[in-house]
Amino acid sequence: MHILEWRDVKALPTSSDPDPYPYSSPDKSEPLGCWSTRKITASEPIQAENVVHHIGVDASYTRVPAFTRFSQDPGDPHIVFSRLAAFIYRSASFSSTSRNHIIPGWRHYDDPEKEPDKFEEIAPSPGGHHKKPEGQLACFDTMYYMTSGAEVYEWRFGFSPVWRTVGRWLRFNSRIEGLAKEYMKKLFGGDQDGSEEYDGIVPPV
Repeated sequence: MHILEWRDVKALPTSSDPDPYPYSSPDKSEPLGCWSTRKITASEPIQAENVVHHIGVDASYTRVPAFTRFSQDPGDPHIVFSRLAAFIYRSASFSSTSRNHIIPGWRHYDDPEKEPDKFEEIAPSPGGHHKKPEGQLACFDTMYYMTSGAEVYEWRFGFSPVWRTVGRWLRFNSRIEGLAKEYMKKLFGGDQDGSEEYDGIVPPV
């Protein structure tokens, strides 16, 4: 499956640029309405400033509805993938673009999932806007506590539908490969002259 990266649609600084965070001020960033998956007792979203200042986003946050959560315990941070996916699919009618063009015959239903003003705003953007979540681009402050709904902290289990594939297509650059070889030589012994004795252990590029 092809993944569209942010850098495919917007010019971003590279690791060699003197300033990796050129969008640290809101006036240089694009306003974007996002969702917050923080637990109900949390009063602030995760701002992830190092990320948004790198990609140029001035994000406001609206809390996801309670039914997307694993439990109704207000201290539980976990959200369920299938519930969130269903909600995001239906929330496409939030944007005026969707109402007028993408979904012919759209009308105002008495349904809180289609009435974004009924959702709790957890925080305005650093620049001060109060944009509701986008209809065509869903963004979240954190997905760390996502679960299939069977268990919490699913990275502990082999059945995890997500965590067992994390890093599957990961490729290492030469610097990381060099570090891995150094550590394995220290761990297992062997010469230090840069030989390729441990190449069989290092994942191929």
